[in-house]
Amino acid sequence: VTVMDGRFPEVPEGGFLNRADFAAWLGGHDDYSRLAISPVLAVRAALRAGVFVASSVSAGSDTNQFAISLCRTLVSTWVAIKYPSTATVTAARTAGRAASASRAVFAKDEASRLAVDAVVAAARAATADSADASNTAADAAAYAAGFAANAAVSASSGAFQNERAGVFWRAVADEANEAGSLASPAKLLDQPLWLNSTPEWWSGQFEGLKSAIQDQAPDETAREGWQVWIAWLHGRVQDVSSWQLAE
Repeated sequence: VTVMDGRFPEVPEGGFLNRADFAAWLGGHDDYSRLAISPVLAVRAALRAGVFVASSVSAGSDTNQFAISLCRTLVSTWVAIKYPSTATVTAARTAGRAASASRAVFAKDEASRLAVDAVVAAARAATADSADASNTAADAAAYAAGFAANAAVSASSGAFQNERAGVFWRAVADEANEAGSLASPAKLLDQPLWLNSTPEWWSGQFEGLKSAIQDQAPDETAREGWQVWIAWLHGRVQDVSSWQLAE
């Protein structure tokens, strides 16, 4: 593995094709840079995967709790990476456990289950605190990206399956390349979720998720409350540097 500037290995020519490729690239980092970049790439992959829970969110009146759990995990994970502290890391870890528990109850199809797995893996990457934290975070990040790509496959059909998995892996490779030009990998959190163009089919899934969330809100107050979450998610998709999280 060729290392760039002593920090970041070169992304393989052709990018990443699967979880093993991505894991090998992460393994080429030193401990410090591996721990810095793994959670960032993990949460961005999880955010892209989150749209695939729409069918489960719209499956029944109790799924509002499911949507809240996933949104809380994504937000708290993002915050723990961007503003690390004991409090933010603990919040992300707690939210990840709640999302994992909600999976068995509310995830109604394989795409939803894989999307939840990606979100939970991202939370693990952001909260790794073992003696081998850098490897723990990298392993969780590789799984988050793999689950996200597999969710795209499961949510698609026929000839689109491999194509859409490839789109997800190219997004990860684009971010890995971009990270080498930034002062800190966390600066990627201030970039649009898709560094190049947002795929139209993914935008359609995102619109479906927003509609499902709003439709499942039990009353007008809840619908207004969901606007905060939706605005935050929309901010990640577009230009996150222009949308500040209320602190």
